[in-house]
This record gives sequence, structure tokens and C-alpha cells, in this order.
Amino acid sequence: MKAEYILARRLILGTKMVEALCLHLKQGSHNHCFTNEEFGQLRNLRFLQVDYTDLAGDFNHLLSKLRWLHWHRCPGNFAPTNFHLKNLVILELSYSKITDDWEVWSEIKMAKKLRVLDLSNCSGLSRTPDFSTFSTLERLILKGCHNLVQIHPSIGNLINLKVLDIACSEITEFYLMLLEI
Repeated sequence: MKAEYILARRLILGTKMVEALCLHLKQGSHNHCFTNEEFGQLRNLRFLQVDYTDLAGDFNHLLSKLRWLHWHRCPGNFAPTNFHLKNLVILELSYSKITDDWEVWSEIKMAKKLRVLDLSNCSGLSRTPDFSTFSTLERLILKGCHNLVQIHPSIGNLINLKVLDIACSEITEFYLMLLEI
């Protein structure tokens, strides 16, 4: 194991008062996986950045205060148990390996306070998820999703949407007339 990974594990295990944690581990090294046990003491965590890592285990009641999740290159096979994100406000998943049928979409849809959703450069997406539960969404970033061909019609119901970045070249279905401009 690399020294930075071991140090990150020890840091996570050792504190209860941490509100922000940034685990930006290097790209190209072996997969780093943090478990629910390592996050057990982080009850006050509000910001979490876990780039180039994976999370595993049952996260029941563990990240209940999390407001901002920045997960650059989230693995497509990420499927934790009880990964409840109901208080999430900002979700950044740029360059992630997620797909249309990603198991975690159902957990993300519980984030009723979500204001920012960044899916930029998620090349596994060919269509967006249903946005109907994201009534507070203000920023939707889809730039660089080169395989994205369809944006769900529920985008028209995003009455609070202020920024929409869809710099994608393959889109064939987009319901612009549903958006109030």
C-alpha cells in the first residue's frame, strides 16, 4: 500500500469533529477503497472529496450531514448500501464511469435539496436521469458527455435552473421548448 493511502485511512479513523475531508489520491495507482468503518467517526462531515477512490459497505446514517460530494472519476460499479444523500446540495461527478442504469441514481434522487449537479465528461452516459425529483436544481453541467444523445424531458420542470451547460456534440433529443427561458 502506498504511504498516502495508509495516512488517509489513519486520518479518517482518528477524528470526530472533521467537517471537510479531501482525499485526492493519485490517478494511475491501484484502486483505493475506503469502507463504511473508516467513515464511522466522521459524523459531522459536510464536504467530501474522494477523487480516484471507491467507497464500499453499509453507509446507513454515516453521511447524513453531507452537503457537498466531489467525486472525480467515481467508478461505475460503485454500489454501496444505504448511501443516503438526502441533505446533499452539490454533487460533482465529473469524469466518472457512471451509466444510464447506474444503481446509485435512486439514492441520488433522494437529494431533494440538490442545487448543483455536475456530470461533465461522463462518457458512459447516453441519456440523463429523470430530473423530476430535483426541483431545487440551479446548475446542471453536462459538458463533454460525448455519448450523450438524450436529455430527459423532465428538464422542462426545473423551474429554478439558472445554468445549463450542455456542450455535447451527439444530442439528438432535447426538449428546449419545455424550458422557461
